[in-house]
Amino acid sequence: MGQNLENGSAQKIKFFAAYNKQAHIFRSEVFQPIFNGAIDFELEADALRDNTGLNISDKNINYGELTGHYWVWKNFLSTTSVDYIGFCQFHRFLDFNITQSDKMPYFKIPEKEFKKMFKKYSEKNILKCIEGYEVVLSHKVLFKESVYEHYIKYHPQKDLDLALNILEEIYPQYVNSGQEFMSGNQMHMFGCFVMKKECFNNYMTWLFDILTVLEQRTDWKDYDNYNLRTPAFIAERFLNIWLQHKIKTENLQVLTTTSVMLDDSLKTHLKTLLRKIINFFIP
Repeated sequence: MGQNLENGSAQKIKFFAAYNKQAHIFRSEVFQPIFNGAIDFELEADALRDNTGLNISDKNINYGELTGHYWVWKNFLSTTSVDYIGFCQFHRFLDFNITQSDKMPYFKIPEKEFKKMFKKYSEKNILKCIEGYEVVLSHKVLFKESVYEHYIKYHPQKDLDLALNILEEIYPQYVNSGQEFMSGNQMHMFGCFVMKKECFNNYMTWLFDILTVLEQRTDWKDYDNYNLRTPAFIAERFLNIWLQHKIKTENLQVLTTTSVMLDDSLKTHLKTLLRKIINFFIP
């Protein structure tokens, strides 16, 4: 398959939308689909895949969408002049309309409705929202327990403990932020974010320094299909540690917004209709 990165007139931002199954393709001068894990269903011509160049596509079962992040980091970052690198998923996007007045981490919307929103996701409109910020991601999710307790409720504890030990070993300056985050009860989730190019390079270098050592010191071959993605689950938490440390030490400018989740269930359609009715009578 060809590897055609459509730069068009977009000079400041490039978004990569991760796909691992058949779904509607969201593509524009700003948004570039990337198919992760060397998937074998028939793709459109010039589809971007994560199994060319320097890649870890064969580890997609463990790293999930991080194999796409890795491809962008190793093959696109050094060749581009854009200022911002962004990531979303085929069914989840950040809300660049900033339409939600509260701090909901996400809301569900029918695909048909999101297609209307997506038409407004031009470089000009997105930059109006994010210029002046170095990182953009979704609002935090609040847990009933600590982040650490929440993780070990659903995943093997040993991997998180090992990752935290590796953090202390190779990046000791991040330990305080790691302890504060793990003992807290909220975190950014969902894997959708935008970063200044330099931030993204710094984050990926830091993250894969840790994950590479983690992979060398353990394995996940006996895990079920869900926990085979342990490196991806750990990375989702460690993004928060990196972010918290950078905010404290470098005054990193961060914008949070809502994550938009595509969902065509009847319940979501009814909620969307109700929201339209309310907005009509209460402008």
